[in-house]
Amino acid sequence: MAETTRRFFPYDSPYPNQGEAMTRIAAALDDGDDVLFEGAPGTGKTLSALVPALEHAREEDRTVVITTNVHQQMRQFVEEARAINDEEDIRAVVFKGKSSMCHIGVDYQECQTLRDTTRELVEDRAEKRELEQQQRELLEASREGDAAAAQRREAIMEELDEVEDRIEDVESANVCEHYRNNLLGDNEEFYEWLYDASGRPRRSTPTPTGTSSVATSC
Repeated sequence: MAETTRRFFPYDSPYPNQGEAMTRIAAALDDGDDVLFEGAPGTGKTLSALVPALEHAREEDRTVVITTNVHQQMRQFVEEARAINDEEDIRAVVFKGKSSMCHIGVDYQECQTLRDTTRELVEDRAEKRELEQQQRELLEASREGDAAAAQRREAIMEELDEVEDRIEDVESANVCEHYRNNLLGDNEEFYEWLYDASGRPRRSTPTPTGTSSVATSC
C-alpha cells in the first residue's frame, strides 16, 4: 500500500486482503473506473473502501459519498472515520432519514404519533395557563361589580374544563420527553441562527468540485 494512502489508515497495519483491496481500489479511482467488491463481515471492507477513497478525494479536491441502508454499516463507517480523524484531519457529515432519527428507537409511524401527542399536550397546557390567567382577572373584575366580567368568566371556566379533559386524555397516552423538551426549551437563539432575515433557512455553500464513490457488499 502506497505511503500516501497509508496516512488515512488509522491502525498499525492492514490485513493482507485489505492491502490488496486498497491497492486495487486506488488504481480504479485513479483510472475513473467503478469498483464492486464483496467480503465476509469482519474482513475490513469499510476501511478498504474508505482509505483509498479519502486519498483520492484529498488529491483531486473531491468528496467521498457513502450511501447505505444498513444501520450497522453506517455506524461502522462513522467509527472508522473517527479513528481516521484522530490520525489525519478529515471532515465528515452524516445524513439520516426521518425513520432513523428517533431518540428512543421506535418506528417512524409510532414516532409521528408520539410527536403529535406531545405537541398537543404542550399546546393544551399553554392554553390552560392562559385561560387560568383570564379567569383570575375576570374574577377580580366581577368582585368589583362588573357583571359582564362575571358572564365572560363563566364561559372561560367552561373552556378551561374542556382543556383539562383533553389534557387528562393525552396524559394517559405516551409522550416523547425529547420532543417535549425541544418544544419547551429556549430555542430563540438557535432559530435566529437557522433563519435569515427573510425567514428562509440559511443555505450552505458547497465547496466540493466532485464526488468519489465505492460500493461494497457483505
